Parts: sequence; C-alpha cells; structure tokens
Amino acid sequence: MKLCSRSKGHSAAGICAYILGERKRDSYTGRIYDHSYRDDIAYREVMLPDYAPRQFSDAQILIDTANAAERRCDARMGRVFDIALPRELRMETNISMIREFAANHFATKGHAAIVAIHTGQHADSRDGEPQGACRDNPHAHLLVLSRPLDQNGFQSTKTVSRSLDQVDILIQWRKDWADLLNRELERHGFRDRMVSHESLARQGIDREPTIHLGASTMRLESRGVCTERGKVYRGILQRNEERMRQKELARLRQADRERECTRRR
Repeated sequence: MKLCSRSKGHSAAGICAYILGERKRDSYTGRIYDHSYRDDIAYREVMLPDYAPRQFSDAQILIDTANAAERRCDARMGRVFDIALPRELRMETNISMIREFAANHFATKGHAAIVAIHTGQHADSRDGEPQGACRDNPHAHLLVLSRPLDQNGFQSTKTVSRSLDQVDILIQWRKDWADLLNRELERHGFRDRMVSHESLARQGIDREPTIHLGASTMRLESRGVCTERGKVYRGILQRNEERMRQKELARLRQADRERECTRRR
C-alpha cells in the first residue's frame, strides 16, 4: 500500500488513468494522462457506498469532485493498493475476490474505490492461452480515496480516514486478504498453495524473499532482454537454491553420523 499525496507530486487522476487503462484529465493541474493504449485490463469498476451520488460511478467525475474537495497543496488524496493474484484461479474467481475485499473494507465503510485487474498479458503474448484463465502476472490495483462520502458527496472532514493510518490496520488488511485468498485456493483444490500475510522471517522460513518483477520487466524478459531487475531476481533464486542444497547436505551428513554411531554401538 502506498499513499497518493500532492506533496510528493502524485496525481489521483494519473493513478486512476493507469489503473483503469483510460484517458483522464487532472482538474487540479490541467495535465492529461492517457493510458488508453493498455490492452491487459481484465476488469474495471468504481465501487461506491450504496448512498453515494450515482454520478460518482463515472471515474472522471469522481476524481474531479475529489480534487475540488481537497484544497491543500499537500493534500493526501488516497491510498493505492497493489494486490498479487494467483494464476491457479480463473479470472471470474479473482474478480469476485477483489470485489469482496474492496466492498468489505472500503465501499461499505464510506470510501470510494477505483478498482481494476491487470492480467500482465498483452496482445503479443495471448496466443494459445485457455479462455478465462489468468496468465503471466495477474494483479489488482485499488485507488481508495481518503475523504469519506455521504449522500451529498465528499464529507468536510477526513477524521475517519486518518484513523486508518495505523500499522495494525495495514497488517489486518493483509491478513484479511490472505484469509480470503486461502479460502478460495482451498475451495478450488489448491491446499498446497496457501499463503501468509507475514514475512518469511516471522514465519521462521530460512529463505530470501524474491522481488516483484512488474509487467514491463516480465515483458522484456519474455523477449530475451536481460534486465537489471531480472538479474536481481535470478540471483535471489540461485542463492535460495544454494541454501536448500547446503541444508540437504547438512541433513545427509547428520544422517551419516547417526548411522555411524548406531553401527559402533
């Protein structure tokens, strides 16, 4: 999760355009953001509380109104979530999970959420893929606007939103997503693929965590282009393989010592 803040030069309209794969104008700066060239958007939606004005279903109107409601030059516009999705599950299941997560944690709590799923798969890599299956790098993006909504639009205060800044809240969101994901993995027969919201170190797993490659890096690597990020990723995999090899050698040596002790007795 990252913050979208004007003080850091972020644009809610720009993030919205990227997430939805559309063209949006930032009414605060006048800049145009055009991501309509994207061809990997599998699902897009503006999720609102039931009582919110219906015109806010239009993302451009929603963002324009949010910009007007935030007068400060350092205003914090929202929170941006990147959520990895399992390739084991079909697209309709991933969509259902994201909608459930966004509704339960944000829309029903008074916040507008701009949601989309990117397959990480572009037109030049789709041939031969089964219909309805997620491939390559499926992931979801959420832009959750900070200022809560009521029947008339955005509220005059963000007091409730500031209460969500605690680290414990973020950890709970991560846990809730892991629980939801594990529920669906188990339901679809993938009990061996369960995930945890905790770090490897906290789980007591002696393995170096990998890094997120991202769609652009994966696209280049699939074309045979060796990227710096790809090198780092492969280095981590090699170190983990060596770590596992050393552990297996140590286990075998210990087994040999135990057998030798038993023989001498």
